[in-house]
Amino acid sequence: MRRDAGVLNQVREHGRLAAALLGLVLFVTVFAWWMSLPPNPVPKDAPPTAFSAERAFAHVAAMAKVPHPVGSKANDDVAAYIVAQLEAMGVEFTYEKPIIQRGQHNIVEQAGAILARIPGTASTGALAIDAHFDSTPYGPGAADDLSGCAAMLETIRALKAGPPLQNDIVFCFADKEEHGGEGGPGTFIRHPWFESVRAVLGLETRGSSGPALMFETGPDNGFLIRQMAKAGVYPRATSIMFDIYDRMPFGSDFSRYKRKGLPGLNVAYIDDFCYYHTMLDNPAHLDLASLQHHGAYTLGLSKQLGSVDLSNPRGPDASYFNTLGSHMIVYPRSWGWPITIATLCVFGAALLLGLVRRRVTVGGMLGGMLLYVAASVVALVITAGLAWLVFTLFQERALYRNNMFSLSIVLTGVGILVLLARPLRGRIRAASLFAGLLLLWAVALVIIQVVLPGGAYAATVPLFFMSFGLLALVFFDRALGFVLATVSALPAVALLTPTLVVLSYTLTAMAMPMAGLLVLLLVAMFVPLFHLMPAPRHTRVGLAAVALAGAIFLTAVLSNTPSPERPLLNCLSYAVNYDTGEAFYVSQEEHLDEWTRNFFDEDTPRASLDEFFGYEDGVTYLKAPAPPPPFDPLKIEVLSDETVDGRRKLRLHVESPMGAQEIYLRLEPGVTVYSAKALGIPMDNSGKHGWFLYLDTIPHDGGVIELEVEPGEPLVFKTREEAYQLPSLDGFPPRPGWMMTQTNRVLFRHRALLSNHTYAIGTKTL
Repeated sequence: MRRDAGVLNQVREHGRLAAALLGLVLFVTVFAWWMSLPPNPVPKDAPPTAFSAERAFAHVAAMAKVPHPVGSKANDDVAAYIVAQLEAMGVEFTYEKPIIQRGQHNIVEQAGAILARIPGTASTGALAIDAHFDSTPYGPGAADDLSGCAAMLETIRALKAGPPLQNDIVFCFADKEEHGGEGGPGTFIRHPWFESVRAVLGLETRGSSGPALMFETGPDNGFLIRQMAKAGVYPRATSIMFDIYDRMPFGSDFSRYKRKGLPGLNVAYIDDFCYYHTMLDNPAHLDLASLQHHGAYTLGLSKQLGSVDLSNPRGPDASYFNTLGSHMIVYPRSWGWPITIATLCVFGAALLLGLVRRRVTVGGMLGGMLLYVAASVVALVITAGLAWLVFTLFQERALYRNNMFSLSIVLTGVGILVLLARPLRGRIRAASLFAGLLLLWAVALVIIQVVLPGGAYAATVPLFFMSFGLLALVFFDRALGFVLATVSALPAVALLTPTLVVLSYTLTAMAMPMAGLLVLLLVAMFVPLFHLMPAPRHTRVGLAAVALAGAIFLTAVLSNTPSPERPLLNCLSYAVNYDTGEAFYVSQEEHLDEWTRNFFDEDTPRASLDEFFGYEDGVTYLKAPAPPPPFDPLKIEVLSDETVDGRRKLRLHVESPMGAQEIYLRLEPGVTVYSAKALGIPMDNSGKHGWFLYLDTIPHDGGVIELEVEPGEPLVFKTREEAYQLPSLDGFPPRPGWMMTQTNRVLFRHRALLSNHTYAIGTKTL
């Protein structure tokens, strides 16, 4: 009886120890996540030399009232606000809106940028900071990217209030980032101030909250990474982010500077992706902590790089990562393979000692590896099914509950792993199980070092410390060995938790089953702890994780109903054919809702809209009759028409009464064009299918086109216009408050039709 009582007490003690250690793991997980959050916002009564998110937010609230895409009157109002603020602060600035040719094509555009400069006392080069002030046509752009513009305005104010810096700081408030083309960077690059720029800081967003992540660098980043680490900007940066982002088909204004070979840093906060490019990207949803973090980068790097020699701000590319919070480790990327080899040697030595002392067996290692593989396969099948179900139920609206769906997917995988480990109790020693899992980390390290060398630290640090945990299991008794092994895995938890959280809102719940495999590899290192628990408790923990996952998933599904905070997205645009006198409502919707039934019914035919796009997209759309347009066709006014030396020379004024951002003109084939100018810029005079011209966001009052052609033949122009708003039509029913327009980040990106656009085509004969 005494012996049985002693065994029972030991089991209880070990169970309490396991619970305490798992509690420690959970604490470190939450603490590491908490330390990765953005800094607290600073109030508006802060000292004048400090950056205050509350002061910056006043600028956002003033600018982010309505959607203001490039070329709109609302966008002009935003630009006027920025200019007024710069004037009030007495800073040197210029508003550049040049008319330029894009590449070698017959494309003429009006680019734009507001440039401001704070001169240094003895400048060795300038730091440029870039953010764009135009929005998409689908939302007011409070986060994307007026928060960046507001951060720059508040930084300018703070710098003016403090002592002068050694180097120049130049601010580029860029236009036309959302539309493409030359935009603000193209304008800045052509300006004399750009000649002194030695480094660039880009400000972007892909959401409305979360820490501001430094996710991309320019070439030779070693110098700037080390300066950022010193600048007190609460950096959140890992070199694996850039290795992954560099392989993605995305870009921003920063890409233009990068192609010029400039060193630089690109920063964005990306949580709450559901608000990105929508009407909910408004001041009410902007997180002040994220705005404060933007300001930490802008003001902190201005002071840091404004006070060092910028004549050569380059250094060999670095590997870098946060350890806990803002602390960073930075080392040359060339050290990657030596560190990898050294870490593999440490692991190899620990493994060899385990085999020699017979605490590790090959069969046991295979069991540990098979546990992870089996758990991964089962979890992937189940969680991929959950992700598919979410997509089927909600499509893009799943983003409203992304964090809940992601957490439920992760917990499902964890519960499955714990339950599958249950049969291994008493069959595989903890040291063998631990060693088998570490072998997977070693394989992952080699693969990452080859494929994503900037991310090798994510396997190096865990493998290095956990190799000592393996030694603890080999050399020490049961309780002490488990304690030391658990402690050895805590650096991996602290290091990887923030990255895994970022993955949850970068990849979204749709791809979390794949990211969950990384979570399982980390969680698997704590499976040996369950050997200390009574078997029934082991089972209950696994079931509890699965049950909690199910509860979170069900709550997310049931609460994701349409509302003003979680609007239903739908598509409606307007198209008019002036040649036939017909106007249409058009949509890419597959299913009608309460609002779209005002324009279509179940019998509405689908048709191609290629004539309105200018190319074939292979898709058919809903197309129903609509009221006539409240605007006139494209105006092509003849300013002069004369024949000189056997050539017909015309000067034409082109203007869009509908306020189109894009105007396409094409002459019917057969007309010989000897020379052409658009808004004063010489154009190519050739064209296999007829001479064409694309006018991209030209001034509101239009521009002049000059043509030299054969006399005696009429000129037949096929015209096409595209405006980034719907026209004002009598009796037009407004969208209900629980709906909003579909954005340009729709799942079916190959479809040419965009919501809330107006398309017009016609023919003009001169």
